[in-house]
Amino acid sequence: MELRVGTWNVLSLYRGGEVKNLIKVIDSYGIDLLVVQEVRWFGQNIIQNKTCIIYYSCEEVQQLSGTGFIVNRRIRSWVIDFKPIDK
Repeated sequence: MELRVGTWNVLSLYRGGEVKNLIKVIDSYGIDLLVVQEVRWFGQNIIQNKTCIIYYSCEEVQQLSGTGFIVNRRIRSWVIDFKPIDK
């Protein structure tokens, strides 16, 4: 099986529609795992979508920085655990 991996500094996923647009790009390129920087959400969480799962960890009180992983559902079973580590 071929695995397509990418990385992207998104500058923010906070604005409306940004996640939807990013997922469209991921789907169009057939990316299985995308590492994203500068997510700028709050806290840590896992968000599930029809085609992917987003794992992220960001600042608790400020909308700064943040890193996430967007995993295509077809490789979801490869993810054993998600434990965000505070900087």
